[in-house]
Amino acid sequence: MIQNAPGHYHAKTPLAFLNADHTDSLRMRVQPGNLSRVSLGISKFGKGLFASETILTGSLITTITGYPMHFEEAVSLGEKESYPFQVGLTEYIAPTKNAIWQYINHSCDPNCGVNENLEIVAIRKIKIGEELFYDYSTTMLERYWTMACQCNSENCRGT
Repeated sequence: MIQNAPGHYHAKTPLAFLNADHTDSLRMRVQPGNLSRVSLGISKFGKGLFASETILTGSLITTITGYPMHFEEAVSLGEKESYPFQVGLTEYIAPTKNAIWQYINHSCDPNCGVNENLEIVAIRKIKIGEELFYDYSTTMLERYWTMACQCNSENCRGT
């Protein structure tokens, strides 16, 4: 269930940010809270989040926040249906324009994880310049969305 959300909700999500070009964001240093330890950059997957300093195991990187969205709304996004983060059987959080968590890509051998407070934390030491990854399959409850994994890690499941 989405933190601090009323019991049942049917909010329509402002989705203009999903169609926006985030090129300017690549030049922006991320600093909400004290998150200057990460920055946006170019990844083999497009855009990605990278460590600007060494991040120790257990360190908080960011918290997943955004707008409430239902499964049907997520599916209606087409190729961008993977952007919202699933938090219940049919509940999702859609990222706001400046939500840095949306730039953390998938790997079957991640260096980050998501805890029960919807915080993305380092699950091992992350070196300066290293891209941040979490395993998307650890946060998905539904079987509608799939992807062909291209992380190429030794542990790659291919999906």
